[in-house]
Amino acid sequence: MRILFVSHYATPHIGGVETVIRSLRRELRRRGHDVRHVASNASHLKSEKLGYDDEGVIRVGALNVLENRLGVPYPIFSPRLAPVLAREIAQADVVHAHGFLYQSSVLALIWARMRRRGPGGPALVMTEHVGHVPYDSRLLDRVERMAIGSVGKLAVRSADAVIVLNREVGAEIEALGPREPVLVLPNGVDTNLFRPPLEGERDALRRELGWDETPRVLFVGRLVAKKGIEAALAATAAADGAFRLVVAGPGPLQPQGLPGVDVLGPIPSERVAELYRAADALLLPSRGEGFPVAVQEAMSSGLPVVMSDDPSYGVHLAGAGVGVRFVPAMPGVIAEELRSLVSDPAALAAAGEAVLNHARQAFAWARQAGFTGVNVDLCYGLPAQTEAGMERTAREVARLRPDRVALFGYAHVPAMKPLQRRIDAAALPDVALRLRLFRVAREVLLAEGYRAVGIDHFALPGDALVRALDEGRLHRNFQGYTTTVTDTLLGFGLSAISDFGGALAQNQRSLAGYLAATDAGRLATERGFVRTAEDRLRGEIIRQLMCTFALDVPALERRFALTFADRFARELDELRRLGDEGLLSLSPERITLTPAGRLLARNVAVVFDAYRRGRPRLPVVQTGEARRFSPTI
Repeated sequence: MRILFVSHYATPHIGGVETVIRSLRRELRRRGHDVRHVASNASHLKSEKLGYDDEGVIRVGALNVLENRLGVPYPIFSPRLAPVLAREIAQADVVHAHGFLYQSSVLALIWARMRRRGPGGPALVMTEHVGHVPYDSRLLDRVERMAIGSVGKLAVRSADAVIVLNREVGAEIEALGPREPVLVLPNGVDTNLFRPPLEGERDALRRELGWDETPRVLFVGRLVAKKGIEAALAATAAADGAFRLVVAGPGPLQPQGLPGVDVLGPIPSERVAELYRAADALLLPSRGEGFPVAVQEAMSSGLPVVMSDDPSYGVHLAGAGVGVRFVPAMPGVIAEELRSLVSDPAALAAAGEAVLNHARQAFAWARQAGFTGVNVDLCYGLPAQTEAGMERTAREVARLRPDRVALFGYAHVPAMKPLQRRIDAAALPDVALRLRLFRVAREVLLAEGYRAVGIDHFALPGDALVRALDEGRLHRNFQGYTTTVTDTLLGFGLSAISDFGGALAQNQRSLAGYLAATDAGRLATERGFVRTAEDRLRGEIIRQLMCTFALDVPALERRFALTFADRFARELDELRRLGDEGLLSLSPERITLTPAGRLLARNVAVVFDAYRRGRPRLPVVQTGEARRFSPTI
């Protein structure tokens, strides 16, 4: 699909709109789309210098006098804009214009709507980021309001769909009469780039930057009046050396030779991310913004924020707690707020933790895209894996705060997976080390507030898996633990297994075989298995042991009309041996796994697997750390 973005500026001009479109361009290209972006050439910065990707950006000549002199970001395009838009719109499947007052965006929407009077034509989408921006100048403020009621209304009514970042802006747009209800879709943040520092990273970055122990407060953004740079500079002067202000960004109001102020100028996003990880706080006393991208980036990096208040910010910051402090645009008040924050290590740490936890839930792109949960598979038992490395990885995973973590052991089966033959088996951890790796990761996750669910899953306390565990509803299938109990599970794709209650069916495991079957219109089933009544009985016992770490014997006897001691005499002998090893306690009414037994629940459950009869008992090893470990770890 060919997608055309239209806006006032493009990176390397620095601003929230430009940053968002740059991220969208990159992601859509990664997904195979042909992406173009028409914007002005109004930037004195060079993309190459800042490391920005210019692919697909079409720059049109423009005068930037309004921004340079008045801080009003409205470039005046040359007449060349019209033929450029006409050419690009004619080839586009989607036109996505950003901003309902920008000359380029308005012209693109009107032109594309006129073209749509004939057959075909692209879908028209408009995103409005900020709505009305209040200016100190009453004249500018009135002019913008008049423009919204005329030009803005025309742009809104030309679009097929309108997206806004918050409900306050949405109310403004609704008043202009859009064709369809407005969609509220907040901006997200690349949490891989904007993340908290790793162990030792903050100190290393500060050394590289030449920073001493004096707290550093960041100001990130375009240096124009509405960003509040004057208030930030005045607050630094009033703070009397309590911190140094680090200013990063382009613009006409560059500070010159002020005490306590370090001016870095325009820098690429990757370097800004490092500044967030090295600094102590972000200051942004701006006004007239939908919700500053710099605030989202800082919070995702675990950096406390001091900022001006705005009624539209509430929806984004509800739940941020002590991590965000609101201040009026008064230098003395700002200085005192920052002084109290950066001079108290405990308060600073609590604020950083608060903004980080909030950002993970509120700003991550997956959340903004509507995903209600984020899961991570964490693998142990890999070649050359160490306990120290496993601990670092587990801590980093926990800092990302996924809702669930599955802690899986690497299975080395080169006979089934030929690619694994490239792995040196001698580099794989032995059984004892595998158990220590598992324990290290488990202890980290538990210490970080996760609940253990079954043998290898972990979830945050409010997760549905934890609720199912506490209520005795936890279930397990081929994919692991789940809250869904069903007699039918349909598997789609290569090697997928379907469960029909009384039977199992597995799809072709080879790609060639799978495609041959599906191309011929046949089911891709390779093999199947019909369950017997004995299978269902033993399956229920195994499920209970794996999900609840216990078995209610009288309840099982009532459900299946049997006498447990008679039916499973052989298995009881094996359970007694496992009990002697400290893995479980056994009584006529109940089998209960001990804490050690929960780590080796597979060893207990496998006792009831009739299809393992005739095979040797699972081997064990002797170590100095504990008596026995099973290779099921």
